[in-house]
Amino acid sequence: MASLTLFDSHAHYNDRRFEEEFDGGGRGALLRAHAEGVAFFCNVGSSVKTSEESVALAEEFDFVVAAAGIHPSDAQEIPAVECDRALSRIEELCRHERVRALGEIGYDCHWEPVDKDRQTYFFEAQLEIARRADLPVIIHSRDAAGDTFDMISRHPENRGVLHSFSGHAEGARQYNRMGWHVSFSGPVTYKNAAKVKEAAAAVREDLLLIETDCPYLPPVPHRGEINYSGYLPCTCAAVAELRGITPEECAALTMANARRFWTDPRRLSFHPHCSAQEAPMVISYTIKNSLYLNLTNHCTNRCAFCVRETAPDAYPNLWLEAEPTLADIMADLSSYNSLNRFEE
Repeated sequence: MASLTLFDSHAHYNDRRFEEEFDGGGRGALLRAHAEGVAFFCNVGSSVKTSEESVALAEEFDFVVAAAGIHPSDAQEIPAVECDRALSRIEELCRHERVRALGEIGYDCHWEPVDKDRQTYFFEAQLEIARRADLPVIIHSRDAAGDTFDMISRHPENRGVLHSFSGHAEGARQYNRMGWHVSFSGPVTYKNAAKVKEAAAAVREDLLLIETDCPYLPPVPHRGEINYSGYLPCTCAAVAELRGITPEECAALTMANARRFWTDPRRLSFHPHCSAQEAPMVISYTIKNSLYLNLTNHCTNRCAFCVRETAPDAYPNLWLEAEPTLADIMADLSSYNSLNRFEE
């Protein structure tokens, strides 16, 4: 397979399992995958501790962004007297410049015992934190498709991604109609995953992501191994075949979608430290309580308040590589949890 430039939208490089197979543990695996063509990564937390570790990893490597959140199974392990303190710490982490999503959160009804009330409490509380922080959320849903959909439907102000999606095609379409991204991992390569394959073929082009969920869920032909992002081309190729496109086209498509998804609307560029040449084009941006749309390079006005003209160093990536399409504009606006908070 030709070398692909990829974005791994969901990984856990702070997991100790990497120490079993990679020199340098998770950092060694991360650097190996980066050298092999995976350009960017989101490292995802599942507890307060792993969220703090994800932030530390994103501080260390500028090609990594972090997500902070409490997984439903981890939520069950927190003593009742510590629950609010844990949620407060997640909200604090969500203010960090390297945190670009809240997650992973949701429902997991696979492993017994299941404390549904505790999972619901943490799910709703973290959706509210994400709303206040204006961050997308990463949803974990296992053996809980109906409950997950009902929860998300009750919170239309939130946006995010269904990670490692295991539902059916119509479920993916329903989430797309709500503006949610859907992401696929190793199981899309499995022979018995007909439902997931149909979903991968059905997801709207501008809302499709791919991931490893490493060190878990390795794709064919690496089942039984410790997964890492170097195996993401296998998932990319499988999704491409299902959609009738080339792996290169799938890599470019999911890269563009991921960079839009992980770009923090509170700060214009994907990387706080990247140059204008490296930054993705910006379609929308905020100044104080106002939202502005950047739709063309051909405006003939020279407004005194236009930051593209007056503050090029502060806003370096407002010159567009190409005129955005309607789909580009709608996808960009979907990265905001709510447009109602803007005065204009």
